[in-house]
Amino acid sequence: MVSVIIPTYNDAHFLQTALDSCLAQTIPVEIVLVDDGSTTPLPEAVTRFVAEHRDVVTSVKHGWNCGLSAARNTGIAHARFDLVIPLDADDWFLPGALAPLVAVLTDEVDVAYGNVFDTGTLYEPVKHPLQRADFLEDTPLFCSSLFRKTMWRAIGGYTVREGPHYEDWNFWAKAFKAGFRFRYAPVTVYEHRSRPDSMLRHLHHERAKYVRVATAPLIEPDPVPASAVVSPPPGVQAPPAASASASASGEPEAPAVSTKPDSLRPDLVLAHARIGRLLIELERLKAPPHAGPGSRKSPELISAHATIGRLLLQHQQATHDDATPVPSDA
Repeated sequence: MVSVIIPTYNDAHFLQTALDSCLAQTIPVEIVLVDDGSTTPLPEAVTRFVAEHRDVVTSVKHGWNCGLSAARNTGIAHARFDLVIPLDADDWFLPGALAPLVAVLTDEVDVAYGNVFDTGTLYEPVKHPLQRADFLEDTPLFCSSLFRKTMWRAIGGYTVREGPHYEDWNFWAKAFKAGFRFRYAPVTVYEHRSRPDSMLRHLHHERAKYVRVATAPLIEPDPVPASAVVSPPPGVQAPPAASASASASGEPEAPAVSTKPDSLRPDLVLAHARIGRLLIELERLKAPPHAGPGSRKSPELISAHATIGRLLLQHQQATHDDATPVPSDA
């Protein structure tokens, strides 16, 4: 069984093709659909699809837009199976494409990847055994690649940052640094839909900056780890330090995700994602160098501090609230 993670944010009109492609596979799949705080409702056809396929579809909704990395982390936290593959809402799998990836993912392999079509053109990734240099100039594999949930947990999940960034490239770089093994499969996995409003087009204008962020795990410690330790505002008690624990590989474990499947707390995954984004916003809003020591904090900075404080309290309460059931559908 494979868990397919499909985040969507105001692009649900593409979803039907993606969902249908999951059912066109020759192996059983589970679909985890994550609505990342969309301001537009899901189309009737999609809601009907979810209702008619409750046995294979888990639907989760964020209360606000947390970004693609956080949405994928939430989806993987809900996944029932160890084999996981992300799929963007506007892309779709080719029929029978997942079975060859599963066949490649043996005990000696942690990530299986293949080719992609984009507007009729075939694109191939790096096929030889991956080396550090392969990650420094460009991402050597595509986003819809098959990996183990245990790997995701060991490297701390997808790193959550404010705004667009190369989240896939960074994720694969972290996995490579941690010693996980990649293998190419000679199969075209999915069709990518190029759009004029895509995040990749925004990144192209400042590519050098975003490449440095994506490849940071191979050069220096991740500057904004998903499990960043938060210094709470005065008067707010910090949550337990478990979220900053490290795995045997030395990488931080995924925040708010227990190793026990029955104790996953998606609400804590969301809280951590929001805290991570607010930490970045705090850095941006700090007083400029020319401001004197008595400069007043901006209203935005005060608001961000207050929001972090509320989320830390929510985190602490939820962590100790054993009576709260784990939601299977949100």
